[in-house]
Amino acid sequence: MTTGQSDTAFIPADAEHFCSHCGFPLRDSQRNQRHCQQYALPGHGRCGKRYQDAQNDGGLRRRLDATQRANPDDRRTREDAIAHAWVRQHRPEFDLGPWEAAQAPSQGSAAKAAAVQGAKPTRAFLLGWAPESFLWEDEGYYDAIEVTASGVTVSDRWTVGGRKSGIRPGDRAFVWRYQDHRGLVASGTFTSGVYDDEHWDGSGHAANYADVKWDMVLHYDDCLPIEQFEGRNP
Repeated sequence: MTTGQSDTAFIPADAEHFCSHCGFPLRDSQRNQRHCQQYALPGHGRCGKRYQDAQNDGGLRRRLDATQRANPDDRRTREDAIAHAWVRQHRPEFDLGPWEAAQAPSQGSAAKAAAVQGAKPTRAFLLGWAPESFLWEDEGYYDAIEVTASGVTVSDRWTVGGRKSGIRPGDRAFVWRYQDHRGLVASGTFTSGVYDDEHWDGSGHAANYADVKWDMVLHYDDCLPIEQFEGRNP
């Protein structure tokens, strides 16, 4: 499905505008639309199928996987893509953590200066930490808190979900803790692109990673809650 063209990166998962029925991400040029183009078809066409898929966990996972594989520079949005904001509204019980390695194009003077100079602007990525799935505490978390508090960076790597490209050395990384003690607990700078390696859960499957140097790691009791960011621009 063609969703319009844009000269700027578009991250379907982070779309602020989306079809109110099926959650299909809409671009800024479509901000005044309430529905995707398929909604007007008999039975709502593909929109109806997307809606049905999003009502069960398996179908929703498939749509989220397709969304995460999207290339921000593509001018077509994957037809099964879904905006995370729609999921939060309509499936609040569903844990988006594994799909929250969401790319956010940088804004402001730094990005503009880089564009003028012909360089690629630094971008920021939000990474997820689900503590019931990954025990960072057993993998150097407390040491990283102490070391970064002294002003020294800590080399590490982090899974980036289904993303297979788009991250460059120099891009910024932020870690959001889910479930209990929700909030930002770490920030750093990527030192590699995306690569695959053995999955961190020991299942024998592969997972996608990127190397990162943490410059700040906070104890989850001191994490920065979402309320501190609501209504603020990057």
